[in-house]
Amino acid sequence: MDFYSDIHFVAADILPNCLLRINTRYADFYNLHFLLRGRMEFGIDEKPRLVLSQPSLFWHHPRHSYQYGPVDADGWHHFWVSFRGPRAQRIMERGFMPLSPKGYLPIRQTMQMQDEFGGLIELVRRNKSHEHPRAVALLESILAVAWEDRHGGQERVHPEYKVIADAVTYLQKNLYVEPDWDELSQRAGMSYSKFRRLFRELEKESPHGYFLRCRMRVAAELLRNSSLTVKDVAYRFGYDDVAQFSKLFKQKIGLPPGQFRGRLLETASGEAAAVALAHSSTSGRINLDARAPLDDSSRGYPYASYMKRSTFLRLILGGVGSLGLNDRALQAASLPAPEPIHPPPPARDRSLQLEIEHAIEKGLYSLVGQQKPAGFWSTMDTPGPTGLVLTAFVKEPTGLVRAHPPEFINKGYDFLLQCQQPDGGIYLKGLANYSTAIAILALMAADPEAYASVIQRARIFLVGQQANFPPGSEGDSYNGGIGYGDKSLSFDVSNTSFALEALRETRAMADSHTMAGRDLDWNAAVNFFQRCQNLPSHNPQSWVKGDQKNLGGFVYDPLNRKNLLSYGSISYAGLLSYIHADLKKDDPRVSAVHNWLRQNYTLEENPGMGSDGLYYYYHMMAKSLSAFGEETLTLADGKQVVWSSELALKLINLQQADGSWVNTSGRWWEKDPVLVTSYAVRALEILHSQV
Repeated sequence: MDFYSDIHFVAADILPNCLLRINTRYADFYNLHFLLRGRMEFGIDEKPRLVLSQPSLFWHHPRHSYQYGPVDADGWHHFWVSFRGPRAQRIMERGFMPLSPKGYLPIRQTMQMQDEFGGLIELVRRNKSHEHPRAVALLESILAVAWEDRHGGQERVHPEYKVIADAVTYLQKNLYVEPDWDELSQRAGMSYSKFRRLFRELEKESPHGYFLRCRMRVAAELLRNSSLTVKDVAYRFGYDDVAQFSKLFKQKIGLPPGQFRGRLLETASGEAAAVALAHSSTSGRINLDARAPLDDSSRGYPYASYMKRSTFLRLILGGVGSLGLNDRALQAASLPAPEPIHPPPPARDRSLQLEIEHAIEKGLYSLVGQQKPAGFWSTMDTPGPTGLVLTAFVKEPTGLVRAHPPEFINKGYDFLLQCQQPDGGIYLKGLANYSTAIAILALMAADPEAYASVIQRARIFLVGQQANFPPGSEGDSYNGGIGYGDKSLSFDVSNTSFALEALRETRAMADSHTMAGRDLDWNAAVNFFQRCQNLPSHNPQSWVKGDQKNLGGFVYDPLNRKNLLSYGSISYAGLLSYIHADLKKDDPRVSAVHNWLRQNYTLEENPGMGSDGLYYYYHMMAKSLSAFGEETLTLADGKQVVWSSELALKLINLQQADGSWVNTSGRWWEKDPVLVTSYAVRALEILHSQV
């Protein structure tokens, strides 16, 4: 028998913001877990539960039951590995993972544990036979660190350790801003000299040194996973002096940044150079014995690059209820993950793309428990939000949900089908066009062939809602537009834009034999949008303004009775609708609205509306600019911005701890986290292929 063949690794993974509720036992393998951040309830064999706090190591033995779940709304950050074999039995017998009522151990050497556990997870997930000895060595090193903490570190653990652990967490989450050390020590309730002494005692490094090392590890990941130049990375961390940045990088990583990236280019897939990050925890020098993923606690820690398939998606495909995982899902989570159905698309900035994937995953996770027993989200009366949620799920970047929809997704689609009315519309109480258009997009995203008859009937309904009043009548200004679908004389850009998107997506159906003569009057629709645009050359109405502040932008409806000025979200809706109607970029109506949008570009508000409709604005920006096909925008001051990257980072930074998004302004339903999270996730899914 080979020296290393007496242990077999089953699976391993990282669970950020974990909210699982587990009550299970394992038949024949052991589990070792590392709680990096947060708190969790923990119990063994139905005994009273304890509250584990960061950072802690805990373990599972065969034939014993374990229960744990969240204490806080944002969960905890969790590393785990499963293994079996004679060596695993000896590890237990010799007391490295003692079977005791306690079943856990506080960890003092946090960074080393994080690095080594991360390296082990990566090796287990790669599952290459020649790397097995290194994985075994890392497991035993992890247990040795725990042994040292248990037997040799107790007298050195200060009773104020918890405040230092909190400070470590704060630093990891705020790597892009230089800390105010006096303020941080005051928050810990001590002088800076005492804070620094305790920090060094526990982390074997000064607070500033620790902060710089974490920061340089993120910088190394950016160099490894993106096309950013060394200068770009330096500026991102606030270093105007690239030479100073390079000096610090070499101190903490072991190579100058240019040479570090050179190593990546010299080796296939960057494997050899990537290991330079693995053990920069103690000496700051390169160690070629392991490769460890970095924590995702701040922007730039792309933990997802070490997952061949999203943990969350594997779990929901096994089945998730509103209270947590069932046994089938738990078993699925213990199996090695297959390759993604779709390989990642080419990316200019793979690091940012991974952050987007993480934000999408968290956003979708937050939506699972929001589904009502009848299958809908948000409100039964209006199926629109349910359609947005379903589209967000089936459009996630890996394609896994679309290929293997879990039961709760099927239940959501069943709800949409039940909402189809005899007239073909998919609605219940009002907002008929809005709900029908969004439902069509959700059905097309899932399976256009299976839902063809439903989509065709819904499409006929939308086409039939287009205004067509006699010339000179009260409503002829609305001709070509689409409204809410009720009996009111009201037709607007937003409803018409949703309808045009759905009709454009299903335009091939208009050419079928059964749909002959039932397509939209697209020219009339273009004329409707033209009558909503502040463009005197094409819109002679008295309210139209040709000043620089308004020229080219859109208002809500063609009569503009509220005397609105041009504003952002509706102008993006206008641009997108012109694109759906096949107008070219050099068309004066298209170039005018595009010029207004770049002149008024901002991510801080919905221009002209402040915080009202902010997430609809982000959503429409992602859709329209990606459809327009322009990577950069030239702003009023001549500055060029990569809008997709800026918008993605803005959405990531606005995400709540539970994975959701919500607006501070409740106008247009934007205090509903279901609606707003759907807007944000769909925007990020579009941006995923843009960055």
